[in-house]
Amino acid sequence: MEAKCVNLFKDGEFVSHSGVTLPYKIDCDALGTFDYQTLAKYAASKLRPYTVVLSIPKGGDNFARELTRYAIAGTGVAILADDVITTGHSFEEAKAEFVKDHPNYHVMGLCVYARMKAAIPFWVQAMYKEMELFA
Repeated sequence: MEAKCVNLFKDGEFVSHSGVTLPYKIDCDALGTFDYQTLAKYAASKLRPYTVVLSIPKGGDNFARELTRYAIAGTGVAILADDVITTGHSFEEAKAEFVKDHPNYHVMGLCVYARMKAAIPFWVQAMYKEMELFA
């Protein structure tokens, strides 16, 4: 997967996956394989060891694929991966679904970018966060 001719930031209102109207779009389709490999390598060096990586589709697919390269068998830790978090609802939904069948796993969430007003669940980490200006 290589980056298409897509800008990472697109000015103008759009409606997010969660139904929230936002002033601009963060389009991680602009990130290529090397970008995700670099992000995954850095994240894996900072996270506790993990066994399973699950994507929050479709935004988390590329990130999850690269994070899987650093998985270690038998840790009992699962990572839920996504590109952008806006409300936290997708993470909560994915975690609830996963723990139904895997109640003994410790679940951690990881995203590339968190929007300023994101209600980030305490168990989710963002590699980059939008800063709040002139609050």
